[in-house]
Amino acid sequence: MGLKARSLGRGLVRLLLLAVILAAAAAMAVLVVIPRATGGVAMTVLTGSMTPTLPVGSVIVDRPVDPGTLQVGDIATYQAEPGVEKYVTHRVVAIHPETTPVTFTFKGDANRGPDIDPIPATAIRGQFWFHVPYLGTIR
Repeated sequence: MGLKARSLGRGLVRLLLLAVILAAAAAMAVLVVIPRATGGVAMTVLTGSMTPTLPVGSVIVDRPVDPGTLQVGDIATYQAEPGVEKYVTHRVVAIHPETTPVTFTFKGDANRGPDIDPIPATAIRGQFWFHVPYLGTIR
């Protein structure tokens, strides 16, 4: 192998290493830095209820939200049951201001019908901000 070929090979290895380091830094920013700086949270999409909008294996980032500002069509995350670490991210399809507290009806984009129970405003944990496809499969 000639000197030029070795030099080219080393350059390609360095370039590949740099790309891996940059990808890892970007992933760290999405998973840790951005959520912490905004008071939000990063979560992995585990089911296909929001496909194709939010593919399985994506990481979503939610930011804090005043539930009173949510509108029909917004995507938000709610706690499925009080005291249970289970969260659901679906689209708001109806708002019921006549209830106390105000409740919301959610529906996954891929689901045939809305979620069964109305969700009280107090169970809403954040509003969807952005997602990164496939990052959750690595996570």
